[in-house]
Amino acid sequence: MLNKLRNQLLTIIVFILSSSGITLSIYLGIPFFMKYYNLRFGEAYLFCFYSPFFLLFISNFIIYKIEGHSFSLKSYTSRLRLNKLDKHTIKWLALFFVIIFIGFAITSKLGQLISDNISFFSIPDFLPGGLNHNKKLLPGYFFDIPLSNNWLFAIFYFIGWFFNIFGEELMFRGILLPRNEKTFNKYAWLFQGVLWGIWHVYWFWQFIPLTFFVALPLLYVVQKTKNTWVGIIIHGTLNLIPLIYIIIQIVRS
Repeated sequence: MLNKLRNQLLTIIVFILSSSGITLSIYLGIPFFMKYYNLRFGEAYLFCFYSPFFLLFISNFIIYKIEGHSFSLKSYTSRLRLNKLDKHTIKWLALFFVIIFIGFAITSKLGQLISDNISFFSIPDFLPGGLNHNKKLLPGYFFDIPLSNNWLFAIFYFIGWFFNIFGEELMFRGILLPRNEKTFNKYAWLFQGVLWGIWHVYWFWQFIPLTFFVALPLLYVVQKTKNTWVGIIIHGTLNLIPLIYIIIQIVRS
């Protein structure tokens, strides 16, 4: 019983600390660097937003080692359920890939409606187009960064994307979800799905619909297949959309 309590306490602590770090980085860190170091939003964003994900990525190895595992590829992939994609898993992946992409579109639309109609959830004005639907994305720019031949920005954005996706998925689905299952069994997806939705409170105008239309379906299919790669692939593809836009703009410029 004590071990089960420790598992859920660890989960809650990791979620609170990482979400708080990201929230502070966005709403205090980015304005600070823009004001006092004259950085453009995109420059401050790359550093402030992705630094907590780097720490999350490193933390999964620390917890893995504290658990007493050896640093071998076989042991690591087994513990984090980084399993091969068999036919059964691919079928579930394909089905939920469509479901979650539809859910993501619904989330975006509902987020706009919430921010436009409830003043408490209004999007902060310092956020640029791409995060703020009230502002347009200017052709050839992303987060106020000119993209003409700016492959360096694309490279750094990709590095941020890597730590974002693998930081979240390896920690939340790889390390923590199996621990949650020891307490909640087949309903662990519900426990972590709600937590992960609330964890996105730093995008406060859309975290409520995101919980129901993205977080819960993703957690369900990851636990159903018991394969962390499913979460990495679906989540990673969703978050690749801005990078694809950046590359298209660079090529066109």
